[in-house]
Amino acid sequence: MTPRAVYGFGTPRVGGTKFADAYNAALGNATYRLVHGRDLVTRVPMSFLKYRHVGRVLACDPDTKFVAANLSATPSDEPDVTPGYIGHLLAMDGRNIAGVFGRLVSDRVSGLFGGGSKPSFTDRISEVLQPPGYGPLGPWFRFMPPPIRDHLQDGYIKALT
Repeated sequence: MTPRAVYGFGTPRVGGTKFADAYNAALGNATYRLVHGRDLVTRVPMSFLKYRHVGRVLACDPDTKFVAANLSATPSDEPDVTPGYIGHLLAMDGRNIAGVFGRLVSDRVSGLFGGGSKPSFTDRISEVLQPPGYGPLGPWFRFMPPPIRDHLQDGYIKALT
């Protein structure tokens, strides 16, 4: 039985030209590849290595929503590693590790020395027993470079909802 639709979230290139042509002939118009932001996984292996994506692509910028009108009309090999993408990797759009670390330390120090209200005992227990957001490691996600951070499922979920 042929599937009605195939959805991929942050998928890498999966095969060569021969594979992609055969897949796209059978399921290319029923395959939807979603790409969030600068997701690194969606750009590997690079096309110059003869790997190809399959299906139609729907991409969105970081911290934005997917818009159905932006779905490619036909199967597409995008995105790829481009000079602009490499520039984003090097600049990290101002979300660099040093800046994030500085803000984190500043927040912690000001909290220690009375810069703001202290959390209650209940707040602290709540943080330990049921951390808000993405689990106990969620706060550390901000230290990941954007091309890796954009691959995590929470970014895809936000872009879809």
